[in-house]
Parts: sequence; C-alpha cells; structure tokens
Amino acid sequence: MGNLMTRKQFTSTFVFIIITQIITAQTIKKSFSGCWGDTGWKFEFSENGKFKRISSGHYGNTTITGKYRIKNDTIQIISGFKDTYGTVNEYYVVDENNTLSILS
Repeated sequence: MGNLMTRKQFTSTFVFIIITQIITAQTIKKSFSGCWGDTGWKFEFSENGKFKRISSGHYGNTTITGKYRIKNDTIQIISGFKDTYGTVNEYYVVDENNTLSILS
C-alpha cells in the first residue's frame, strides 16, 4: 500500500511540474529595434528564455543580457534590467503590429 501511494504522489508531482513548465516556459525567437533619446537599441529574444539588448548612442554602447518569460502579449524581463538606470524595463507589450512597447 505504501509503495502504491508513493508512486501516485510521484506521478502527481511529476505531472504538476510538467504542466507548470509548459505554462511558464513560453518563449519567442524574435528581434525588435528602435531609437530613443538619440540611442539606437535592439532586443533579441531567444527560444531558450534568454534575451540580449544592444544599444549605441547617447545612453552609451551597452549589451545587456538576461532571462525573460512571455504570457500572451506581455514580455516580462526576469533578470538583467535592475542595474540599467531605466534603459531596460521589466515589462513590455508586443502589439498587433509586432511593435515592442513599454508596459505602463
């Protein structure tokens, strides 16, 4: 009886982990670019949940890397935005025209 319960608990836990990963592991492979404050920037989002933001111009020549997740039309930067003095935000929205905008 104890062995059967352990197997059921393991199966339930395994299924829960898989479903959680499927729900939270949405990613994209896409690049967005633009210009703000005489600074050109480009976001490159990879399918592995990592991103790179390259910029050049008035606000410096920098490369920021980190991790992200996406839910529906909202991209959340999980790591890599905190020490960027507001040049990388935590949330962005991809609109119907495939434009990346800051979520306000």
